[in-house]
Amino acid sequence: MSNFQEQSDSHYSNTNESSSANGKLHQEGEADVWFIDNDLAYRFLLRCELELNPIGGKLRMFDDGDRALMKLIEICTKNKAMLPKAIFTNIDTNRVGGWELVQTLKEFELNVDVVLFSTHPRSSDNDRMLREPLVRDILVKHHDPGNIIEKMKHFASKGDC
Repeated sequence: MSNFQEQSDSHYSNTNESSSANGKLHQEGEADVWFIDNDLAYRFLLRCELELNPIGGKLRMFDDGDRALMKLIEICTKNKAMLPKAIFTNIDTNRVGGWELVQTLKEFELNVDVVLFSTHPRSSDNDRMLREPLVRDILVKHHDPGNIIEKMKHFASKGDC
């Protein structure tokens, strides 16, 4: 049984509930880690890798930053305890990019760790990260998602953030 759920408007793997490695179902929105990337092939690759190398917590995937932002706002109006421990997002995700998401988290005073990633991070991204307390790291997006999965394991295993 998988330990992720995807929020997407595509016909591929759109579910309304997630499950953890132990098979227990969880409410929509409740996840330790969120992953946001508009690259369908990379999300598929990540899901395949997670089947072999689970993060030890619940993961929710989004195909764009706008959907994740709407879910964050919905959670904030209901129960902030359901916020993820960390959000992994592509800097250049469609509609709402990584830096825009960080700005929104700050505006809503939401203390969620953010890990940004990009195929080609710019030096200005690293400089900006030093000024953004919510941003914990910027990762290079490789064909092998192992570096992202290892960082996800760290956040999934953390206690309350």
